Amino acid sequence: MDPLDSKISDKSNIPIKEETFDYIGDLGGLSNVADAEKAVTEAYRVLKKGGTMFSIDLVIKEEDIRLLPREFRRRMQSLYLPMRGGCLNTALEAGFELLTRDFILERELASEESEIQRMSESFGVKLRVEMYFFYIYKARTSFPLLILSSPYV
Repeated sequence: MDPLDSKISDKSNIPIKEETFDYIGDLGGLSNVADAEKAVTEAYRVLKKGGTMFSIDLVIKEEDIRLLPREFRRRMQSLYLPMRGGCLNTALEAGFELLTRDFILERELASEESEIQRMSESFGVKLRVEMYFFYIYKARTSFPLLILSSPYV
């Protein structure tokens, strides 16, 4: 693949062979795709061993989620990644390892940017989101590791 090639594709079905990229950058899009778990799995698949991915993660504050009716909350948590800890948890479950996670800011979700916010407002709840920037990597698990140590003299 030419270093300057660009392709447009669905994040949950990337038409690229396995272990192609050293780096993947995602600016918050994983939180907004219909099948975030599949998108994270695809990112893992196309990233080389030892490769790094960075992303911005959105996490809705737990105390705001608790203000919503229980049945609505259950349904939304099964559908909406930021309501169940954001995409970092999904990435770790897919096999990525965390390098760093840094808090960026906290803000209210705007009705025009989120269907979940519009629905929450019908219950009188204004959701706040925390934004984090994180780096994760695909471990180099394909080779044995030997650790040697010397006793102190």
